[in-house]
Amino acid sequence: MWQFTPATGKKYLTVNRFVDERRDPIKASEAAAKLLKHNYERLGNWPMAVTAYNHGTSGMMRAKEAMGGYEAVFESYNGPLFKFASRNFYSEFLAARHVAKNHTQYFSDVRLSRTQEAREVVTKGQTSIAELSRRYEVDLDTLRTLNPALGQAVFKGQRPVPKGTMLRLPADSAKGIKVSSTAIPQTHPDLRQ
Repeated sequence: MWQFTPATGKKYLTVNRFVDERRDPIKASEAAAKLLKHNYERLGNWPMAVTAYNHGTSGMMRAKEAMGGYEAVFESYNGPLFKFASRNFYSEFLAARHVAKNHTQYFSDVRLSRTQEAREVVTKGQTSIAELSRRYEVDLDTLRTLNPALGQAVFKGQRPVPKGTMLRLPADSAKGIKVSSTAIPQTHPDLRQ
């Protein structure tokens, strides 16, 4: 969703052959916010920080050194890689923000999805997705929907859910188990909440 490259993604997210948090909209959004904050701290204003999301922080630092403020960069900067996409990234960001805030004005028949209540558990050790499905009485399709960062190999049973993975479950899963570490039965030592 945020189009993190693997290298940039690894700075803020878990990206490996088992888990790719770039596919998780919540984790990826949190990572995008961290990257934007970093850009803002380095560049000093939001137009430059948002443009750096596309062009890179170092590239925007060079543009700022060459031209000064954002307006001059937007109007006149001719860096070798500063083309249409980078030049217009902030303008497109503002346009997308405006449409999202005023979606009924532009798309009268759009209905927003309701949020699904969920809770989170963290795996204390490796375990299979099938075992988690049984334990929490949650079907695999629901687990796949709530946990898009888990790779296909995990859902095919070829790889375990790694230790330390934050797993989302429906709020009402595993009836009788409270959302606290003391409520996890001792017979299942691979999870903590």
